Amino acid sequence: MQLIEYLNQNNILPLKQSGFRAGLSTVTGLLSVVDDILTAQDTGESTILILLDFSRAFDTIDTTLLLSKLMYYGFDCNALKWFESYLNGRTQRVRLQNETGTNIFSVASPVTRSVPQGSILGPLLFILYSADITGCFKYCQYRLYADDLQVYISFNKLNQDLSVIAEWANNNELILNSNKIKLMILGSKKLIERTNAHKPKIVVGGNYFEQVSEVRNLGIIMDSSLRFENHSKLIYDKHISSIITRAYKAMGFVIRCSCAFNSLKTIKILYCSFVRPILEYASQVWNPQYEVYKSRIEGIQKRFLKYLDYRAHTDSQNYEERCKRYHFLPLSVRRNINDVCFYLKICNGSIYSPELLSDVTLNVPLANKRKRKLLYINRAHTNYRRNSFMIRTAKFINSLNFDIDPFYTTPSVAKSTLTSEYFA
Repeated sequence: MQLIEYLNQNNILPLKQSGFRAGLSTVTGLLSVVDDILTAQDTGESTILILLDFSRAFDTIDTTLLLSKLMYYGFDCNALKWFESYLNGRTQRVRLQNETGTNIFSVASPVTRSVPQGSILGPLLFILYSADITGCFKYCQYRLYADDLQVYISFNKLNQDLSVIAEWANNNELILNSNKIKLMILGSKKLIERTNAHKPKIVVGGNYFEQVSEVRNLGIIMDSSLRFENHSKLIYDKHISSIITRAYKAMGFVIRCSCAFNSLKTIKILYCSFVRPILEYASQVWNPQYEVYKSRIEGIQKRFLKYLDYRAHTDSQNYEERCKRYHFLPLSVRRNINDVCFYLKICNGSIYSPELLSDVTLNVPLANKRKRKLLYINRAHTNYRRNSFMIRTAKFINSLNFDIDPFYTTPSVAKSTLTSEYFA
């Protein structure tokens, strides 16, 4: 698309906007935020995170102001006329159906705001409309995903940037949804207590907001210790409990619906479509390091493969045999493969994330060694930082029995090799 090429060539789109852009996703946004927070925690700092949301953001866009911004970004007269024709002259009306089934329509009203819902251009135009919000940040770090804004900082200047954001929203006729604004203080227990002792007051648009202990952020449940947990002794327990509950419900639906199916292939497709994605969404962010959490997640697939044994009238000896019989990788292996593929995409530029790419460091030994570790592992002082995506994946790549060149090996080759190694 010519529009995308123009925006990329002129670096118009914000670097930290992950929404609706090729090579970027919720995962890239989450990884960047979590990595920054864990780095701060590793150096003995807590982080204040506030999640902002705009009410009906796509519906409140001022089309006149949008066209002015497009002119500012260098769109010529013909392009502006095309966008004006696309955005203006729209009408809307309400349809009701009475008891006899007859449709009744209201009088058509002109649409003076918003971008067309469900269109390809709609999200892109909103990103352009909100691109200048990056000028609001003087002290804080931030991350955008469409109309979801994460603002975070490891010291005390948050309110100053938030007041500028509120002013920007007012000037651009966007409304901050006070019901969805969430505030968290993240770090170790001691760091959180130390920060709370100062009684930080966060103000957005003149309103004070109380902090929460957990929040769902782009589909991931985060708690104030960044352990994604339900109680302080179990790492990742809260998020894992949530996805396991959802996955069991989905698997029950699949099993009930497939009772009349004779084809095991069809049942496997249903599992891979409805159940496994729940257990793997954004696994690069929360991939657990302890066996207790791995076994809890693996229990879903173990039960499903036992069901396949039942339908096939066979009796496999163990889980590994069932995996190889039905050609399923264990979920822990799949998460490691997903980690490696995502890491390689960052290195080869398929995923554009300069922040994460800066953490990739090649190991240059002082003396020639026959076998040396390819990637340098950054030092970490806490277990949470040691299990962060970039460090965890670099360690895994170093441990492999075959060589992977992060800047040359393609994700498909790495995935094929790791899969073949398991089934060998």
